[in-house]
Amino acid sequence: MIEALAGTALAVLTLRRLRISRWAQHRFILPLLIVLIALVYVGFAFSAHSSGIIMRELMASGVFLGLALLAYFGPLWVVASALVLHGGYDLFHDHFFENPGVPSWYPVFCAAYDGVLAALILINRSKPE
Repeated sequence: MIEALAGTALAVLTLRRLRISRWAQHRFILPLLIVLIALVYVGFAFSAHSSGIIMRELMASGVFLGLALLAYFGPLWVVASALVLHGGYDLFHDHFFENPGVPSWYPVFCAAYDGVLAALILINRSKPE
């Protein structure tokens, strides 16, 4: 529960910070965020000291890199969709990979962050700065 609340709070703070910095003028910020979020699991794989896990997590991150490229050139709903997909990846990560470096609290935290940020982006996309 606390993980979801923390993820929600961080998503709200992220969007607030992006709005303050006029993120709409910097089209690369949200796609870059998608890539960085996906690479966190690679960092966890490094902490597990397993080259096999690192390679699998890198391949999964490649999917989100592709989605980030689509998001960069596409409409804002693609960013939100990629975040929602990553939230699903978070919740089912243990079904895809066994990565002992991932803290037990992280998937719920990140799924909440991804889902709330996606919703806030969609809600705020048409609001004036």
